[in-house]
Amino acid sequence: MKKSLLLRKVKAFIFYFLPLFVIASLSQVHAQNVTGKVFRDFDANGQQTSISPIEPAVAGVTVKAFNTNGTQAGSTATTLANGTYTIAVGTASPLRIEFSNLPSSYYSGPKGVSSGTSIQFVNGGGTANLGINYPADFCGTSPKLVTPCYENGTPLNGGNSANDPFIVTIPYTPAGNGTAGTTSENGYLSKGAEVGSTWGMAYQRSSKFIFTSALLKRHSGFGLGGPGAIYKIDVSGSTQITTLFVDLKADLGIDVGVDSRNQTSAVDSLSKIKTLPNHDSTAFGNVGKMSLGAIEISDDEKTMWVINNFDKKLYELPIGSPAIKPTTKIAHTLPDPGCTNGVFRPWAVKFWRGKVYVGGVCTAEKSGGTNADLKAYIYSFNPGDANPDNFTQIISFPLNYPRGITSVDAIIQTSAAWKPWIAKWSDITNPIPGTGAFNQTICPQPILSDIEFDVDGSMIVGFMDRAGHQLGNKNYSPNKNDFNIYEGVSAGDLLRIGFSNGVYTLEKDATANGIISGGNNQSPSQGPGNGEFYWQDMYSKNANKNLPSLVSGSGHQEISLGGLAILLGNNEVVETVFDPVSAVRAGGIRWFDNTNGSSPRGYEVFGQDAGGQGVTFGKANGLGDLELLCASQPIEVGNRLWYDTDKDGIQDAGEPVLTGVTVELWKGGVKIETKTTDAVTGEYYFTGLAASSVNYEIRVPNISGTSKQTQLAGLMLTTTKAGTNNEIDSDAIVSGTNTYASIFFNTGNAGENNHTLDAGFIPISVCKAEICTPFLIKKVVK
Repeated sequence: MKKSLLLRKVKAFIFYFLPLFVIASLSQVHAQNVTGKVFRDFDANGQQTSISPIEPAVAGVTVKAFNTNGTQAGSTATTLANGTYTIAVGTASPLRIEFSNLPSSYYSGPKGVSSGTSIQFVNGGGTANLGINYPADFCGTSPKLVTPCYENGTPLNGGNSANDPFIVTIPYTPAGNGTAGTTSENGYLSKGAEVGSTWGMAYQRSSKFIFTSALLKRHSGFGLGGPGAIYKIDVSGSTQITTLFVDLKADLGIDVGVDSRNQTSAVDSLSKIKTLPNHDSTAFGNVGKMSLGAIEISDDEKTMWVINNFDKKLYELPIGSPAIKPTTKIAHTLPDPGCTNGVFRPWAVKFWRGKVYVGGVCTAEKSGGTNADLKAYIYSFNPGDANPDNFTQIISFPLNYPRGITSVDAIIQTSAAWKPWIAKWSDITNPIPGTGAFNQTICPQPILSDIEFDVDGSMIVGFMDRAGHQLGNKNYSPNKNDFNIYEGVSAGDLLRIGFSNGVYTLEKDATANGIISGGNNQSPSQGPGNGEFYWQDMYSKNANKNLPSLVSGSGHQEISLGGLAILLGNNEVVETVFDPVSAVRAGGIRWFDNTNGSSPRGYEVFGQDAGGQGVTFGKANGLGDLELLCASQPIEVGNRLWYDTDKDGIQDAGEPVLTGVTVELWKGGVKIETKTTDAVTGEYYFTGLAASSVNYEIRVPNISGTSKQTQLAGLMLTTTKAGTNNEIDSDAIVSGTNTYASIFFNTGNAGENNHTLDAGFIPISVCKAEICTPFLIKKVVK
């Protein structure tokens, strides 16, 4: 009987109590870990998203946990490739979590529903996530794209393109496929008479100034500023204002070459009537060799970088923010890569992660040059380097890889293989002018026109066909006695350069960084290694990667115009193209997927032969560079008020927070905004502060006197600036006889959040700790 009772008790323990004990034990083990993740918060909303924008994980961030006594709990963790970390802290007690070793120039925050700041307080078993961002990666919601477009003839001296749009905007997410002039989605910013032909685009977010640089384009004239002009378009108000920002030649003495077009000769002058063809003979050989290439603005928005096509140098122009006309310049001489039978000619410039990147090509333009001599180079430069010409070669690669078909009709296929740069109309051979598919004129010549960087550091490189700026659309040849009409067709390209372990590697057979797009193993071969990553740069868009895109017997496999933009987190790159949707001899943009290389959508900026016979440039580089008009990332400041139990001036784990305390933001002696500290965390935050601004102040009002805040009864400020870690000390001081505490600070650039503005409080000195402390914790802390 006793044995049976004992057996029943053992069974009951095994089947009922033991599982509960195991579960409790497992729970306790789980409670002894702190976990979390670090991610890139592109849209600065304090939470990670897995849809647009896709916010990737951040590896290599250091995470530490500290006990209530300030000693480290568990081992130091480093976030993994998926951004996660785990620290075995061995306790369920309160902990202080510190994140450090963030990527250079990244900032934490803003505080959000699933992201804290770089200092967080949790219990063992809790979670601490951190969103970080490089401020220049922020773009805001519903940005617009801006690009130059061109028209035939001169916009000056009574030219009837004077009032036509030459700078236009496009919504990044358009409602449909619109055509300029028939849709309200396109915005017209600058007229022909204001800017003429331009290519480079840059945007200063803080001032809302758009900049565009002069371009030598045959059949289309310069604006009033001539070949050295950079124009400014102020879009900060309800009406845009376009002005000449700087003439590099007249204002800074930079030789950009001479516009030798003869405007006094009736035979060789540019047409004043945009529908009339012209010879414009002297411009043909000078394309890409004079005037300006791309322009760029540094992330702090205080410096402009310009490529001068004439002397082949990179110019550094201090412009300040908001931008004013530069009065000084620094010329940077690019390396000579030792081109075979050619000249190194730069065009692209990109500022990224504190460095300037310049791209160009060896042109094979000298006697004996062949496509085997064509080669692309990309260099980087550290601004402020003691040696102004200290460039580092990032990558180089030959340009004689297989390419697709420029144009094909029912009988003729004309190859897009790159050719050496040419100087004369008679240099166009195989096919000779007017004998390509559909009697088109084709002679692809590479210009490395644009560089963008993806989220993983990979480069996306745009190539523009120089011939598109030499040939024109339904226009004359340079030969003054030739009155035949020629249709030029360009054939640019879009390449991906993978980045891994500090090394850049050109795509090969549609593969970059181990990602294989839909363009691998193409037949006939296209792209480096016989397949192209962005394989749907074709008209019309065809699911068959191996065939020309046939529509009634016609098609193009290289529609790229070489202007690029990337909205980080959207997993796509945008490029200017011809025939973007269905109309031919049209211009617009295409979006390309950065994973599978397809083109999910397109958008027309101008339609088929818009404006009439040969007015727009059809398939011959009818659009220029692309730029996103991104908003500046807001600046967030603030952090935490707490009760400093041990009176050491350091925020220790387990020390109570002060909730419901009034905190004010002041600037220049004027109160801007008021907040109260959070009911759970004791935190406060202000956002929308002006960048690079001084005389800001956080005030905790009424910390003494007859109007003292109830939540601060019996309290005074703790020690200021204790220890060496500004993120966990107390910053508030009282000046003179003020009844408020102050934290003075200045702001940095846009998006440079400051979460170090803390204030600690201790019992006033007349209290006895054993009497005051329990009362204050109960009364003040919720």
